[in-house]
Amino acid sequence: ESLDDCVGCAPGSFCAGGAAQPAPCAPGSIAPSANMSACELCPIGRFAASTIECEECEAGTYAASDGLSQCTPCPYPTSSKSGDVTCSICKEGF
Repeated sequence: ESLDDCVGCAPGSFCAGGAAQPAPCAPGSIAPSANMSACELCPIGRFAASTIECEECEAGTYAASDGLSQCTPCPYPTSSKSGDVTCSICKEGF
């Protein structure tokens, strides 16, 4: 084997080590930089918009647990601000 046989591990994937081929991150997880040995879960209030970055949930949606690939819409009559981890009942005038 030579260095030419080494495979780089691009952002959005992880390499378990050795000669393992890069594997894509699972939904809800990201690898923001190259040559990561594991993917990271997106934290609560955020979701994996792609395999390289987490984004805040939009207003009206929430992410109550980490590792989500999409945010959950708030049920009527509740709402949320962007990045919220729960929904709450809207107070009149807000």
